[in-house]
Amino acid sequence: MRLIQTLMITLSMLLMASGCLGAQAGDAEEWLSQAISGLMGEDDFAFTGKTKVEMSDAQLKSTLTFSGKVNDHNEIYIQSDDQVNRAGYTTSALQVSGELTYTKVNRRWTVTQSSDKQLHPLFTLNPIIHAEHLNRSARDVVIDAEAAAQDGTVVLRASVDQAGLTDEFRKLIRAEHEEVIAKVQAEAREADNELLAEELAQSVLEAEERLSQILSTLQVDSEYRVVMDKRSRRLLELTFHAELQYRVDDEPHKESIQTSYQFEI
Repeated sequence: MRLIQTLMITLSMLLMASGCLGAQAGDAEEWLSQAISGLMGEDDFAFTGKTKVEMSDAQLKSTLTFSGKVNDHNEIYIQSDDQVNRAGYTTSALQVSGELTYTKVNRRWTVTQSSDKQLHPLFTLNPIIHAEHLNRSARDVVIDAEAAAQDGTVVLRASVDQAGLTDEFRKLIRAEHEEVIAKVQAEAREADNELLAEELAQSVLEAEERLSQILSTLQVDSEYRVVMDKRSRRLLELTFHAELQYRVDDEPHKESIQTSYQFEI
């Protein structure tokens, strides 16, 4: 009788232990799906964030801090912290000026007081754009058991479709380049100056050659880090990190950009 009781107690302890391990390990993709759907399902919430841009060859580091709020799910307002940011490189690179307003119209995001660059995952400050990108492009989702920020949290890491992200980035850079060239050429035509037109044509040719080299050698590697509450399955933190490598005049260059969010849901 005592042996049976001992066996039953031992069996119960084993089942409890296995249940705890299962809750911790779980299915990483399912955890991620719940975190993303939870965030995208919230109509109103606030968040804070920080973006850091680094250029290793220029030994340049710059950060941008900001806060934001989501209203009725499809409107997002983001305000940069002017006291901290001033006129830093990141502010210029991301084309951020004052308050950004994102609005979703016919399932597509638009942004005011900025360019379409702010709609691309590499540059955007909009956390929903990141969530949507992660939702459709996540690859190799894993639970980082050793990186739990605190008790009661689950930390996930996920890569995304690098080829797709790189291709979208190439198209964005190409479009910006062509827009600038078209604007300069229009100004040159208005000036009606043959010498200026010749110099401009040569400059355009050189810029095109340099851009072609950059885009042909461009490599983008990125990863998301997700911190969520284990019990409620709510998203607490989201970090996007990307590294860009390319060559200019046969010289290697490397840049990185990291955007992180803390959510108040």
